[in-house]
Amino acid sequence: MDNDHIRVRVKNWLTKYKKFIRLRALERHLGFPSSSIQKFVKGGRTLNDERLLLLFKYLKKMSNF
Repeated sequence: MDNDHIRVRVKNWLTKYKKFIRLRALERHLGFPSSSIQKFVKGGRTLNDERLLLLFKYLKKMSNF
């Protein structure tokens, strides 16, 4: 899987389930800068590849992603 495909999957999953999870708590748990995931979901910021892969692995581990 290339990073563009992973980026789309992560963004779609977060958009679909953002009302069920606390994005800020997820940022703190993974050590991301404040509001980075929130801005990624809204389309205002892109995540670098390292953070994107870390988030992808975490979502894959915690759900049927």
